[in-house]
Amino acid sequence: MSNIDRKERHITMSKKTSTETKSDSVSLADEEGVKQILMNSVLGLWDVVNNLTRLKPSRRDRYRVTIFGSARAKAGTFGYEETKRAAAALAKMGCDIITGGGPG
Repeated sequence: MSNIDRKERHITMSKKTSTETKSDSVSLADEEGVKQILMNSVLGLWDVVNNLTRLKPSRRDRYRVTIFGSARAKAGTFGYEETKRAAAALAKMGCDIITGGGPG
C-alpha cells in the first residue's frame, strides 16, 4: 500500500461520524467482517510503526511500547502473528516492549 493510499484511507476513516461508526458494527459471528476489521487494524498499526521510525531521539533514551492483547488470541492466527511481527520491528528499532505477560 502506497503512502498516498494510506493517507486517503486515513482521511476517509477520520471523516466518519459517530453514527456511521455505530451503523458499521460487525457481529463476531461474521468471520469475514471480523477478519477485515482485524486486517485494517493491524495495517493501521504498521502505519504507526512506520511513522514512529521517523522519530530520532535527541538523547540516548529508549522508547517503551505497551502492547495490550487478549489471552484468547491464539498462536498462528493473523492478528497474533502480525502483532508479534510489529513487536519485533519495534524491538529492532530499540524500543522496549511491555506486555501484561499473564493469563487473560
